[in-house]
This record gives sequence, C-alpha cells and structure tokens, in this order.
Amino acid sequence: MTDRKKLSNFSIQDARSSFILLPIFLMLIKDFTDILAWQKAQTFAVTAITTLGSNDDITLKYEIIKAALSVPSAIAAGFERRSQGEFKEFLYLAKSKSAEVRTLLLVAKDIQEIDQSTCDDLVSQVEDVSKLIYGFIKTFIDKKKKTTEAVA
Repeated sequence: MTDRKKLSNFSIQDARSSFILLPIFLMLIKDFTDILAWQKAQTFAVTAITTLGSNDDITLKYEIIKAALSVPSAIAAGFERRSQGEFKEFLYLAKSKSAEVRTLLLVAKDIQEIDQSTCDDLVSQVEDVSKLIYGFIKTFIDKKKKTTEAVA
C-alpha cells in the first residue's frame, strides 16, 4: 500500500489519539491533495458549481462559488507555507469561508434562488467539510497542549 493510500485511510481521530503519531502524520502529507479536508472541500466546490450552474442570479451564484472555491484554496495555500503556525491560520480561514458559504446558501434559499432540498444538501456537505477542518486544527491545538504539559 502506498503512503498516499495509507494516509487516505488515516483519520484525524487517529492523529489525535497519540502525541507520538502526530509528527509522523504530518510528515506523511507530501501534498495538500493528500489532506482529507482538502479533498472534501474540493468535492464540495465542484458540487456547488455544478448544482448552482443553472441559477439565474449571477451575483449570488458568483459569491457562493467564490466562497466555496476559497475553502480548498485556503487549505492548499496554508499547506504550501510549510509553517505549522501559518498552516493553522489558513485552516481557520478555510473554516470561516465554509461559514460564509453556509450563510450565502441560506440567503439564496430565503430569497428562493435555490430550493430547500438543494440548500439542505449543500449546507450538509459544507458543514461536514467544516468539521473535518476543525478536526485538523485540533491536532495542532492538542499538540501544543501536550508539549506544554510535558514541559510543566
């Protein structure tokens, strides 16, 4: 099994379960496309674009698509910084962009640009992405806590 396949089967929960595994987990990530949160965010962005493609309100459609695309883009940009601190900040940015997407989808539903079912489906997907991102952020927080506890 390749490192990439091993990584795709390696969950955030696995990484958080052991302080020793965390550095190994981070070293296994050779490219941002290996990150499950990025993979799900990318899939969501494509789904949002194809689902909203027939939307008549070009301005709202553009804003939703722009925000959806910014989620995987922030994860990728943060990973390329090669600094854990900066990466974590970009993960927070990606998480906040997912909240922006949810807000825009709810507005689109409220003004009847998209139906309830489409809104529910897309909101559910972006909430899943947001949870994955937070799980990844938490690996950095847990690592810092354990390092501080070890020093104390």
